[in-house]
Amino acid sequence: MLWLRHITVLLLFAGLMGSAFARDHGREDRPYRQGVHPYGMQRPAMSLDDAVSRVRKRTQGRVLSAEERDSEYRIRIITKGGKVRRLRVDPETGEVLR
Repeated sequence: MLWLRHITVLLLFAGLMGSAFARDHGREDRPYRQGVHPYGMQRPAMSLDDAVSRVRKRTQGRVLSAEERDSEYRIRIITKGGKVRRLRVDPETGEVLR
C-alpha cells in the first residue's frame, strides 16, 4: 500500500507541474502582441503588408513580389508604363529608400 501512496503523490506533483508549465507557457508571446518581442526586440512600426499598400498607392503599379531582407522591405513592382522597379522601404519609418 505504501507504493500506491508514492505513485499518487508523484502523479499529483506531475499534474501540478504540467499545469504550471502550461500557464506560464502562454505568457511568452503576450508582450509581443502588445508591441514588445519576448526577447527584447521591437516590432517594426510598419508591417510588410502596410508597406506594400503604401507603395502600390504611391506608384499606381502592380506588386510583383515583396520580402523582408536585411532589416528592410524589398518590393518589386511593374509600373503602368511596363517598367519593373525595385524599391526598398524602411520598416521603422515607412520611408522609401533609394
